[in-house]
Amino acid sequence: MINKILMAIGFVFLVALAYLYLEIENLKGQRESLTKVQRPQASNATFAGNPKDDPYLNHQVKNTIVKKAKELQICYKDFLKTSPKNTSGTIKLDWQVQADGKVAVPGIIHNGLEDKNFGECVLAQITSLTFPPPPSGNTKYVEHSLHFNDEAALAADDKRKKEGPLVQLKK
Repeated sequence: MINKILMAIGFVFLVALAYLYLEIENLKGQRESLTKVQRPQASNATFAGNPKDDPYLNHQVKNTIVKKAKELQICYKDFLKTSPKNTSGTIKLDWQVQADGKVAVPGIIHNGLEDKNFGECVLAQITSLTFPPPPSGNTKYVEHSLHFNDEAALAADDKRKKEGPLVQLKK
């Protein structure tokens, strides 16, 4: 009788051990698949280590942003209505384009105009975009700078361009 009880306990122990082994293997598989989902951010490195050489970023992403220029300009005009001290600058953003083209994890890296509301407006406009799906089919990391200049800064820049690198001195 004791032998039968010990055999039953041994059998239950083996079944439990087999179950735990299968659970551990299942968790390893889940961990590997999660790791693969988080790695696509490094996919820009496939273009000679320089994201500027990536045709997806230079064409599809850039063109999609250019199509949104009117809405971005509205953010800038609203910002200018606040009579800011600094009216020209760059805002640097980053986000991920998911396989379906939707924006994920958007953020502001640097706001040269130093206005929180302006930055949030620009970020909201970028977040609302749908980009063409990345060619790899994986999530694509994007870092992009937007430059804003008021009319006075643009006029000064045009004048500087017309004068050329050498300014003629008056006699």
